[in-house]
Amino acid sequence: MAFAAATRIDASASTSSASLRVASSLRDGARRRMMHRCALTAVNAREGDEDFASVERWGVRAVRRADFDGVLKTCAKSGVDWSPAAILDDCEKAVSSPASSLTKVLVAVPAPGEAQESNPRAIGAVGFCVVVAGETQVTQIATLPSIRRRGLGQRMLRALIGIDPRSVAVLEVKSTNEAALGMYVKCGFAESNRRRAYYADGSDAICMIREPEEAPVSTRELTRLLAGLPRDRARAAPPPLPEREAAEVRPVVDVPREQAFIRSSDEDGGFKMRNRIRRK
Repeated sequence: MAFAAATRIDASASTSSASLRVASSLRDGARRRMMHRCALTAVNAREGDEDFASVERWGVRAVRRADFDGVLKTCAKSGVDWSPAAILDDCEKAVSSPASSLTKVLVAVPAPGEAQESNPRAIGAVGFCVVVAGETQVTQIATLPSIRRRGLGQRMLRALIGIDPRSVAVLEVKSTNEAALGMYVKCGFAESNRRRAYYADGSDAICMIREPEEAPVSTRELTRLLAGLPRDRARAAPPPLPEREAAEVRPVVDVPREQAFIRSSDEDGGFKMRNRIRRK
C-alpha cells in the first residue's frame, strides 16, 4: 500500500515536472515566435522605407479610403502619438463629406511614372487640419523618416494652408523640435504664445500663427506706390469718370430725287434711274 502511494506520488511529481517543461518550452517557443515576428516587422519596415526612399517625385492629394492602411503605417513610423482609432476617424470624416467636412486630410503619394505609383501603401507624408471660421488649424504633419529633409513636409504644410488661403493658419509645436520650427518659420509662421511645461518631458508648446498673404498688387496700385503714395491711398478706388453728354447722332436718310428718271443718252431713247440723295 505504501509502495503504491509512493508510486502515485512519483508519478504525479513526474507529471508536474513534465508539465512544467512543456509550459517552459511553450513559453520559449512563443517568445521565439514573437521575436521572429518583431524582427520581420522591423525588416519589412526598413525595406518599405528603402523602397519609398527611392521615390524622387511626390504628389499631394486628398486622402482616399484605399489609403487608410498606408496612413496608419506612416503615422506609426513617424512617431505620431495619436491612436489608430483617432486617425481613422479623421480620415473617415474627410472622405465621407469632402466638401462640407471641417476636417481635411492630405497624403503625399508617388507621382505618375514612379515605381511605387500603384502601391496603395506608399504614403510618404500625411497632413491633418481643421478649417473653421476663417482659421486653418494644422493639427498634425507626419513624414516617413527615410524621406525627410527633402522638402516634402514643407510641401504638405503649404498644401494644407492652400485649402483656404484667405484664412489664418495656426499650429502648436514642441519647443525642442528644431527641424519643425525651422520649417514653420520658412513657411511664414511666427510665435504668438508659449505654453510652459506643456509636454510630459517638461518641454514648452510654442503656438504659432501665419497671416494670409496679401492680394496681388494691381498695375494701378503699383504705379501709385512707385509715385510715392502711401499704401492706403494707392489702394483707394479710382474716382468715378465724369459723365459725358451723348453726341447728337443724326440718322442717315435716303431721300428720293424730285425727278427719279432721266432720259438716256443712248440711241434707243430709254430712261435711266437717278441715284438717291444721301443726307446726314
